[in-house]
Amino acid sequence: MDKIPSKSQKLSRPYFLKCTDCDVVMFYNKEQKAWLEPSQKREQTIPKITEYICPVCNSFLAEKTYQKNGQLASLE
Repeated sequence: MDKIPSKSQKLSRPYFLKCTDCDVVMFYNKEQKAWLEPSQKREQTIPKITEYICPVCNSFLAEKTYQKNGQLASLE
């Protein structure tokens, strides 16, 4: 694999990896701390269902987690 420099602001590293034989590219995903191909999706996590009910559709709300400033947080 070769490191290909990139000035894209979307990348978390200033380069991506490319295979010289089969032209597969991989980008670094800082959330998963791993190199992934573009076709690989994020890991799907099962949301925690809360006891709170949506005022519009009356279904139970799910708790979502996210990272803010490098720290794990959650929405309730």
